[in-house]
Amino acid sequence: MVVVGAGPAGAATSILLAQQGYRVVLVDRAGFPRDKACAEYLSPACTPILERLGALAAVRAAAPQQLEGMRVTDYRGRACLGRFVLHGHPAYGLALPRRTFDHLLVEHACRVGVEVRLGFWVRQPLLRDRQVCGVVGEVGRRREALRAPLVIAADGLHSTLARRLRLIRRVRWPDHLAMVMHWQEVAPLFPWGEMFLFPGGYLGLAPVGKKLVNVSLVLRRAQLAACRLAPAQWVAAALQAHPELRRRFARAKPVRGPLVVGPLAQQTAWPRHGGILLVGDAAGFFDPFTGEGIFLALHGAELAAAAAHRALQRGDVSAAGLRPYFVAHRRAFAARYRLSALIQLGLYLPWLANAVIGRLAACPGAADTLVSVTGDLLPPGEVLSWRFLWRLAFPGVPWPTRRARAESPRQ
Repeated sequence: MVVVGAGPAGAATSILLAQQGYRVVLVDRAGFPRDKACAEYLSPACTPILERLGALAAVRAAAPQQLEGMRVTDYRGRACLGRFVLHGHPAYGLALPRRTFDHLLVEHACRVGVEVRLGFWVRQPLLRDRQVCGVVGEVGRRREALRAPLVIAADGLHSTLARRLRLIRRVRWPDHLAMVMHWQEVAPLFPWGEMFLFPGGYLGLAPVGKKLVNVSLVLRRAQLAACRLAPAQWVAAALQAHPELRRRFARAKPVRGPLVVGPLAQQTAWPRHGGILLVGDAAGFFDPFTGEGIFLALHGAELAAAAAHRALQRGDVSAAGLRPYFVAHRRAFAARYRLSALIQLGLYLPWLANAVIGRLAACPGAADTLVSVTGDLLPPGEVLSWRFLWRLAFPGVPWPTRRARAESPRQ
């Protein structure tokens, strides 16, 4: 089969399929290693997936930075720190440059028998009776067709295959663009990711090893249009405008970027054609303030590989035969998208963001729960519940049980 896109979603899907004995051709228009605009953060839940892929040892050998949690600073400069916790024990995320991470996955795909073809620019799907049966691409000036019983579209936010099949639906909110740079000599450095809120957007920091720091600035597109600056100028202005960041970046130097990506929201309809699955950002994308992008790609790859195997074993890759994948995808990620939307709403309302972050600072246990949910260690239901709101509103007061409520005196 053919997998289009050699980022984490496509590389992981091809690895899983090759491990099951399938002949897989993985194509990408880029050469590797290559840079990618990303926060470059792997949530703690990515670690067991990488182990199942057989790639964890190679990732650890690249000396990634271990992250203990996330620190968020509100509009007033007040911060809360939440740590990754699973079953009462600390957990850790990993951070390393996407240039390194993606290349490691592509190399591992080669080792497990995937045929990797770089510099192959997919232009359109091959169609026969509303069935995708391959892709047409270009290698230099030469056009070439690759036929396959199943095509995996993992070609990212601006997926060529999703566009050609008219599946992409732009959304008006949140309408953000991201600018990503690497800096050195930032002081001090902390073993956690950081987010700083300010009117019109937010800025994220993540140490990615060898004294290198990922700086990701996310702004509303309307704000960018109102004041025309180069991306590097926007990042420099944001660093100078925040007192803490101004001190920490006083001697820092940019060493890469900026890379720009966006808009950071997109809906993708499920295809009515058979013979194709969408995975990763091609399957839909929402501003990843919670930093779950790579986890969604890797876990989506597991779902896609399992669905592809079942469909091929049954000999049914029709739209109906592949529908269980899209149902499983929605079930796995719908609650996470809802949580991301609620967090984005809070970012648009400074008074609400300040209030929530203030309560989280006063209730470290609740902060740990929220960060562990965004780190994919706990289900979103741990936060999307009245019990969690009770913890924020009444720190230290136990959640009233049904018996306690029944025994409470009536007014």
